[in-house]
Amino acid sequence: MNKFKVGDLVKVCSRNYPRYKKKGTCGILMRESTRESTAQSWSVFISGRMHPYTIDEIYIDLLEKWAESEE
Repeated sequence: MNKFKVGDLVKVCSRNYPRYKKKGTCGILMRESTRESTAQSWSVFISGRMHPYTIDEIYIDLLEKWAESEE
């Protein structure tokens, strides 16, 4: 089961993405990547625009879920 889903409010690792180091910078997960790799990655809308590349889940921290799943 994936811990993230479209619409989740997230923060990216400031060490690997220093342009987003500013306090309070967060993003919204827009689309899960379809690339074939071991790391799951996402397209992220952050600071008013889409980040130009996908970001691996290991560099994303969940701030708030869009909606809880009913399981």
